[in-house]
Amino acid sequence: MITDCQMPVMDGYELARSIRQAESARKPATSGCSTAERVPIIAVTANTLTEAINECRAAGMDEVLTKPIELANLKRTVDRWHPITEGPESATTFDNAALRALANGNETLEGEVLEEYRQANDADLAAAAQAMKEEAFDGVRSAAHRIKGAARMIGATGLSDAAASLELAARSGDSTSTQTAWAAVQSESERLYTFIRARSEERQAVQ
Repeated sequence: MITDCQMPVMDGYELARSIRQAESARKPATSGCSTAERVPIIAVTANTLTEAINECRAAGMDEVLTKPIELANLKRTVDRWHPITEGPESATTFDNAALRALANGNETLEGEVLEEYRQANDADLAAAAQAMKEEAFDGVRSAAHRIKGAARMIGATGLSDAAASLELAARSGDSTSTQTAWAAVQSESERLYTFIRARSEERQAVQ
């Protein structure tokens, strides 16, 4: 959990203390709380004073990040306290270097690029879906080519590879292989969108 220390109504300190009290109440006082039951709490504060950091620790927070926060540092901290293990059904392949180069290293611009990309990809997916419905393989191939190129441009290599397979299948005119490749493109798009939403939430957390 990430909490801002200066939240309205209930600030981060009070929130952390409430969570720790609730955790303690779930088990006998002598046994404590296991790691699995303990919610990791990461504090975000603009106060760099040692006293403020100590107050965070005393309230039960596990880590303190001071503003301004670099996205890479936030990711390292979150990964340390809440590592995410992704299986083949949820993982997506993304080349951060490609997006960084496209946005010239500007994190705000990266977010804008991803949002514009998502809107364009939605239109291409809709065109592909209509073409699939009509079994218009030339239309499927054309949409797949656009999806492939745009995905490659932002570094979404998983989707780019899936779209390349769809383009190839549509060119062959084989209905079964085209359906299979189309399902993979849809799945990779959903995984990519989940990834984009996660990145957006990370950026909002540091603002």
